[in-house]
Amino acid sequence: MTSTRGILRTVGWTLLLGAVCGLGVIYAIEHLYGVPLTDTSFRFERPWFGVLFAGALLAFLARTWWFRFHAPRILMSRAHELHTAPKGWRTHLVPLAPALRTVALTLLCFGLMGPQSIHAKDTTEVEGIDIALVLDLSLSMQAADIRPNRFEATKEVVNEFIRRRPNDRIGAVLFGRDAYTLLPLTTDHEALSQMITELQLGSIDGRGTAIGNGVATALNRLRMSKAKSKVVILLTD
Repeated sequence: MTSTRGILRTVGWTLLLGAVCGLGVIYAIEHLYGVPLTDTSFRFERPWFGVLFAGALLAFLARTWWFRFHAPRILMSRAHELHTAPKGWRTHLVPLAPALRTVALTLLCFGLMGPQSIHAKDTTEVEGIDIALVLDLSLSMQAADIRPNRFEATKEVVNEFIRRRPNDRIGAVLFGRDAYTLLPLTTDHEALSQMITELQLGSIDGRGTAIGNGVATALNRLRMSKAKSKVVILLTD
């Protein structure tokens, strides 16, 4: 009776941890790989490892059952004392050992099977130019002759220009008393537009109009470019 109970306990732990392991594998496939199990783009590179695993698992379970029934036993006159004897925490973990080995073997097999997510990507080559925008942030851009002021009107024009140039690399340079690079040449137009929208007069020292420094900084940004066409656009009053 005791042996049968121990076997059932071991098998129960094995099935429970195997189920948890299986749920973990499903979660990994669907969330880490980003592929639902019903997606035909998911496959195993070496599925025959699964057959080897099934055979190894059956052999392992058969060995466990055989050991339970044929392991040497010590005959005691009073077995009740063994059940009432104090048990340490290691004794309680003994039934978990076969289950943990099964889970480890399952994960090893899953890795050896080589799970793969296949995604086809279409590559489109487009030809654009490199553009360096040079924006004036001097105090004179506060003038309200253009509503709401010259600088805000300039930002609107720049953002509209960026939207119309999807295939170009665009960078931005700011100048006032000195010149600074806001963003190097990039195709991330959304980030560039966001940075320009958040610009305010006073972001840099505007007590001066260093146009030459601004243009020179833009030319330095374009110097290493391999584009066939390079353009500097100066926006100032």
